[in-house]
Amino acid sequence: MKNLSYIFLMVLLISVSGCEMFNELDVENENSPNLSQVFADPQEYPSLLVGSYRIWWNQSIGPNPNYALSTAAEASTSGYGSWGMGDYYRVPRQPINNVNVDDPVLDPVYGSWYAYYAALPAVNNIIKGILEGNEVMVGNDDYTQGTLAHAYFLQGLIYGHLAITYDKAFLITENTVLEEFEYEFTEASDLLDFALSRMDQAIEICNTHSFSDPVSMLNGNTFDNASLAAFINANAARILAASARTAADTQSIDWNRIKNYAENGITSDFTVFGEVGWVGLAISRDTNNIIHLLAWDWIRVHSRILNMMAPRDPNAPYPWPNNTMALGEINSPDNRLNTDMEYAGQHPAWNPAVRGYHVLSMYKYTRFFESFGRTGTGPIHFFLKAENDLLLAEALLRTGGNSPQVADLVNNTRVGRGQLTPMTGSESPEEALDKLFYERYVELSWTYPLLPYFDRRRTDDLMPGTARQLPIPAKELILNGFEVYTFGGN
Repeated sequence: MKNLSYIFLMVLLISVSGCEMFNELDVENENSPNLSQVFADPQEYPSLLVGSYRIWWNQSIGPNPNYALSTAAEASTSGYGSWGMGDYYRVPRQPINNVNVDDPVLDPVYGSWYAYYAALPAVNNIIKGILEGNEVMVGNDDYTQGTLAHAYFLQGLIYGHLAITYDKAFLITENTVLEEFEYEFTEASDLLDFALSRMDQAIEICNTHSFSDPVSMLNGNTFDNASLAAFINANAARILAASARTAADTQSIDWNRIKNYAENGITSDFTVFGEVGWVGLAISRDTNNIIHLLAWDWIRVHSRILNMMAPRDPNAPYPWPNNTMALGEINSPDNRLNTDMEYAGQHPAWNPAVRGYHVLSMYKYTRFFESFGRTGTGPIHFFLKAENDLLLAEALLRTGGNSPQVADLVNNTRVGRGQLTPMTGSESPEEALDKLFYERYVELSWTYPLLPYFDRRRTDDLMPGTARQLPIPAKELILNGFEVYTFGGN
C-alpha cells in the first residue's frame, strides 16, 4: 500500500460523529476498533447516515469550489478573491494553481475532495453491515431496506459528485480492504458508472419495498420509499447530464436514461431547512453558502446573465466595457429581473484596477432573501422542480426533437415566472435548446451553484482557458508520490 497522507487516512478512519480533519493527529491502525464499536449497533445506522448526508449537503452548498466555479462560469461575479475565486474569474484564464497549500479550506481544489471522502466511511460500513446480515430494527419496526436504499444513494451521490468535479479519484467501497488497497486512481467515467449503478440499486429497493424513515435524513425531510425514489431519480438525471466535459460528450450521453430518471423525478421544489449545522461548510469551517454571499453583497449577478435577459438594453452590455464604473437600470422583457433581482448601483468595495472591469455588476440576486438569506435560517432551495422539468425537456428534445411537451416543460418557468413569449414546440432544435438553456441560467444558477459551470462546460460555452474539471489536490498527490498536474489556461 502506498504511504497515505495523514489527511486522507484521517478521512477514511473518521468517526461519523464529527472530527476536525486537519488537527495534527497521529492516525494509526489502533484507531480502527473505535469504528467497529461505532457500527456495532445497527439501530444507530439511520442516525449515522444523517451525519453523512450533512457532510454531503454542507459541501454541495458550501464555499469550495462553488464560489470559484460559479464565477468562472460567469453566472455570479465578485470583486473579492475570497475562497480562491479571484484566480478562477481572472481574464485571460490561467491554469489552476494546484499547490501544496497550508490551509486547504481556502482552496477550491481541496473542498470537494476531502469533504466527500469524509462522508464515505459511514456509508461503506453500513452497506457492509447490512449485506453481512445486520437488521436495522428500531423498536419492533424493521428499517433495513430503507437504510440500505439511503446508503446506496449516498454512495452514488458521493462518487457521482467526485466524477463530475475531478478527472479521477479513489474508488473505495464496502468491499475494499484498506490495508491491501493500492490507491490507484479510477477515471471519472468509471466513477460515474459506479455511482449510477448504486443509485439504480437504491431506486430498485424503493420501488420494491414500502418504508418511511425513522429520522429526518436531510434537515426537514423525512422520506418514504416513493419520495426517496423521486429524489434519487432527479439527482441521477442531474449528475449524468453534468458529467459531460464537452458538447461532443453531451451528444453521446444516454439521454434516454436521463429521460427515464427525469420522468420519475421530483414534482415539487426540494429544500433543506437551513440552520446551525446545515448551512454550508468548507471542509471544517466557514459555515456559509451562496445565498449568504448574495445577501451580504459579496457576489452579484454576472453581466453575461443580465445581457441574456436584456440583449438590446445599453445598460446590459457583455462583456462589461472598460473604463465604465457604473450603468443604469435595465429594462428586460423577463419579469424575473424585477422579482428575483435588484438594482444595487456601484459596489463600493470592488476596484476594477485590481480585479478588472469585467467583474462589475449593478444587480443583486434577491429571490431567496425572504426565505433564507436575510436571517440565515429557513428553507434552502437546492433542487427545483424547474430543473427536473428542464432535464426532461432536454432529454425529450435530444431523443425525439421539439414538441408541444418540450414547450410546456420550458414554459412552466419561461411564461409562468418570466412572462415571456411562450415556446410553441415548432421551433428548430437549436432555437429550442437556446430557450431551454436560457431558463437553466436564469432560473437555476443560484440553487446548486455548480449548475451553470456544468452547463457551460457541456455546451463548450466556458470562456476559453477555463478548466473543465479539477485536478486531484497537490497535497494528496505529493504525499502519495504522484506527479502534480493541473488544468486550464491557454
